[in-house]
Amino acid sequence: MRWKALIPTTLILALIAVCTVFFLDGWVKCAIERLGTTVNGAKVDLGSAQVKLLDLSVRLHKLQVTDKDNPMTNALEIESLRFDVAGKPLTWKKIIIEKADIQGIRTGTPRKKSGALTKKQKKTIEQKAAKKTREIAKKAASFAMTNLKEEYDPKKMVQLENLEAYKKTQEEQTRLTALANTWEKRLDAAKTQDIVKETESFIQRIKNEKYKGLEGIQKANNTIKQGKKLKKDFQKAKKDFKELTQTLKMELKQAKDVLKEIDRLRRQDLNGFLGQLKAGFSAQGISKGLVGAQWFAKARQSMHWSQKIRDMIPKKKEEAKPAPPPPRIGKNISFPFHHHWPDFHVKEAGVSGSIGHNSPLHYSGTLTDVTSAPKIVGRPIVLNIKSQKEKGPRSLSLRAEFDYTMDKPREKIDLTYQGISLKNIVLGSVGAPVSIQNGQGAVQAHLETQEKNIKGTISFSAAPVQLRHAITPQQAKDKFLSILHDVLMKLNKLDLTVFVSDTITSPNFKIKSSLDKQVSRAVREVLNKELEDIRRNLKTRINALVNKEIKGLTDLLNSKTSMITDKIQNKEQLFKLTDGKIQKALDDLKEKVKKAIPLPNLGGNQSEDKKPPTLKDLKNIFKKK
Repeated sequence: MRWKALIPTTLILALIAVCTVFFLDGWVKCAIERLGTTVNGAKVDLGSAQVKLLDLSVRLHKLQVTDKDNPMTNALEIESLRFDVAGKPLTWKKIIIEKADIQGIRTGTPRKKSGALTKKQKKTIEQKAAKKTREIAKKAASFAMTNLKEEYDPKKMVQLENLEAYKKTQEEQTRLTALANTWEKRLDAAKTQDIVKETESFIQRIKNEKYKGLEGIQKANNTIKQGKKLKKDFQKAKKDFKELTQTLKMELKQAKDVLKEIDRLRRQDLNGFLGQLKAGFSAQGISKGLVGAQWFAKARQSMHWSQKIRDMIPKKKEEAKPAPPPPRIGKNISFPFHHHWPDFHVKEAGVSGSIGHNSPLHYSGTLTDVTSAPKIVGRPIVLNIKSQKEKGPRSLSLRAEFDYTMDKPREKIDLTYQGISLKNIVLGSVGAPVSIQNGQGAVQAHLETQEKNIKGTISFSAAPVQLRHAITPQQAKDKFLSILHDVLMKLNKLDLTVFVSDTITSPNFKIKSSLDKQVSRAVREVLNKELEDIRRNLKTRINALVNKEIKGLTDLLNSKTSMITDKIQNKEQLFKLTDGKIQKALDDLKEKVKKAIPLPNLGGNQSEDKKPPTLKDLKNIFKKK
């Protein structure tokens, strides 16, 4: 027995055992809080942690995850978590949880202390909340007709940097000015007058020349050659000028099309500002106001969870291929190893919790195959939840599937939640705050995502329902708000369908509700005249800002177009007048030579009615044989 080695080893093992018994739980608690806080961006608190090495289990108690946008509320609270860890994979540095139990899941619970990381962060969150409240109040105020023209004052709404017509004008101003300056230069570069003058001079020379004797024949022959070359040059100049005019006319048309495009953008700017106004007063705009910005924010936050889950899964890194081993003599014998464990895998977890605070609805279900390597496991993450049987119509059913086994991630969620108590539920604001006094509701949702895209519907129905629309006596005098108030007060059933599209990080919501027809009637009755006045003022404002720039560009193009058109017509007229004169002059020359140099009778009787000799005949006489 080597006592000198045994005693230090025993002391080390004893020290490890003491640290495990007295400090391991605290280390695990601190590690979970620190890691969770870093990932969440707000405090994650854990009541206690227990690690049992004998049965390899971990128990966590009272986990609270702060909502970073509302630090006095928990986005998630779990009463207890229990994990049974498989022992063998630990020797391979793999964490495989054979079974788990998650109990007491609740959302939106209040906190005793703020979960903001720093005072500065808390202040920033409060400032954002205050700004959001001001924006909501501003939108609500715009529903009052008394504030309508002030809210949508054209001088406040319309600025040069917001006008696409102005941007397009500035963009095209330099380009079209430079292009217009080239038109005159390119026309002047086409030496139309030179070739016309040369042609006229040649024709005049033919008229004045006299041809006698054999020298006259040679002189006429040279003149004909010059005429043919001049005719060829004239036709080439005419063809080049025709191509140039086609190019210039096309550029002139394109320049005029730019003016049409600027005018179209001006109308688009007007319609864009009117669209902002009409959106708030449309049936869909009022339905969005009724639902409220906070509910849309919650929907967006729920959709972002799929992106958070994706981010938690480690991305596979492409490893460099190892160099091939040197050739050896012998045979490799591979020992089979049938385990292919991922780094982390929860095979199955039981979950249970409740929804609501006053009369909570309890539910239970399972969560399977939560893993860091879905492709190795080959199965999607599946959450199945159903409510426990209770008296009455209340029920909850949720199935969520997160499939990351392929290169393109895919999620699918089906939710049915019936018998929701709507008493004192705060909605949005349509001129004044809206809330539900009494009623029961149901929600059905079907959402699918693939990569970044999302599509689906969320349907909400409430029957019977009674709304509260808290307008002031001053607002009651407003005709539009008065009609809208009557519509909301008479309502006993509310159906809303939200169509979700676009991307997970930036979803688009379109609403169709049972209020649409009634709201549309109120809009038509009240807003038509006011909208027409605002439209007229907006148009005047836009024209005042961009007309000067557009007029300058229009005047430039009109003046250049007029000048270029005149020049093209003048040059075309010159070509038209000169075209054909060369050939006529050559024909006249041949006739002139025939008459001036008669062909002698070289034998035989020549009839009087025989045709006069041609220039070719004269040349053949003196041709060498």
